[in-house]
Amino acid sequence: MLEDTSTLALSLIPGPVCLDFAFRTSSDNFASETRLTNQSSNPYITFAGSFIGDYNGAVVSDGNVAFTAWADFRGNPGVTLPNMDVNVAYGR
Repeated sequence: MLEDTSTLALSLIPGPVCLDFAFRTSSDNFASETRLTNQSSNPYITFAGSFIGDYNGAVVSDGNVAFTAWADFRGNPGVTLPNMDVNVAYGR
């Protein structure tokens, strides 16, 4: 096990791992991408990076609004140690 000195998380791989979420839409033939996260998180902080996809989801409403939810492991950078939170974003 290695320790990520920026987060104090234990990891099986060297260095920090950055995970971000983004979405694309067919309204522009999938030409552009919009980032949903405003800061990367490290999925190795909990669950050792396993099963990360089990805690993500997306759905589109009848009104063509996309909603997504994901597990975020960054905590409150500079204030608290990383921990698991759930974030939700939506858009057209």
